[in-house]
Amino acid sequence: MSTIPPYSSLLPNGTTVPNAVPPYSTLTPNGQIVPSAASPVAIGAASGQIPFAIGGVPLVDVEVPQNLEFIGGTQRLEVHNFPGGIRTIQALGGFPPDQITWDGIFLGPTAWQRAYQFSQMRLQGQKVVLSYGSWQWEGVVEQFFVSVQHEFLNRYHITFIPEKDLSTLPPPVNTVDANLIVQMTMMAISMNLPTSIFGDDLPLTLSGPLNSLLSVTEGGLLAAGNDVNLLDAGTVSNIGYYNGQVQSAGGVILQPDSPVNPTLSMMASASYVMSAASILSNAVTQPAGPQATVAMINPNLMTLAAQYYGDASRWPAIASANGLVDPMPTGQYQITIPATVPPETSPGIWEV
Repeated sequence: MSTIPPYSSLLPNGTTVPNAVPPYSTLTPNGQIVPSAASPVAIGAASGQIPFAIGGVPLVDVEVPQNLEFIGGTQRLEVHNFPGGIRTIQALGGFPPDQITWDGIFLGPTAWQRAYQFSQMRLQGQKVVLSYGSWQWEGVVEQFFVSVQHEFLNRYHITFIPEKDLSTLPPPVNTVDANLIVQMTMMAISMNLPTSIFGDDLPLTLSGPLNSLLSVTEGGLLAAGNDVNLLDAGTVSNIGYYNGQVQSAGGVILQPDSPVNPTLSMMASASYVMSAASILSNAVTQPAGPQATVAMINPNLMTLAAQYYGDASRWPAIASANGLVDPMPTGQYQITIPATVPPETSPGIWEV
């Protein structure tokens, strides 16, 4: 008797097909499949984590390689030495590295699917794009070896041969909206308690502090009008405390020869919720820095407010952060764009 593969459905004619909507995904009204708000991809994006992808397959959280080698390159030079101690150097151009290699893991119910996608890149031998933040190359996957240790845990080694360096300058420093981070991570945590996201129940030592973290954050946000920046010091302290408890309990699960004898899927779950709790705590306990700092001559603060906030009337927030009064000062300035602005009462006027 044949078995139905994981995440597949049995049709009336006896054939099996993949489920229409993969785990952590949502089907939009126009028929597109996109990551859900609680997906690892969405959480990674909201946390401000540097995006990593190859061939259109994104990796986030603990799946992002920690030992990427080597991502620089060389400037090929033609060096000529002449009598009299004269030397000339001709730059032939910047070349990408000979190869980029890394070891990594795939976690969760779609681990085997991503391993298969990586293997297909190698088999097809077609050019794909490898990107890590502003670093970007076009090339071919030369080697891919995978060790399937569990349906939810695959370890692999990969070698990528870059042909073109497509890297660009990093974007300006931009502070991610802490409220969005908190909203998405809380959704991820609340949707997956008290059971784990990958099937096995999380022990009470981990689900307990997670529930407390969620409860304290919800209560604090309610009192603060759902603005992370207005949370009182006691709430912020409690969030940091319960995050510490989560990290400690999760560390016990992940340690070698763990006394709780966790399954591999429980270990994957613990890693995921530890990351979500850490992101939540960091978003609350770390004060938001400036959204950007720009050097300008005769700046127009109304234009900057329209560019960064979508509303020119919010220029007083920029003026206040820079000790200015006039929205169109003359001279050379290093303008700081605040990450958040006070509540608006009327154009050009703010509550004090």
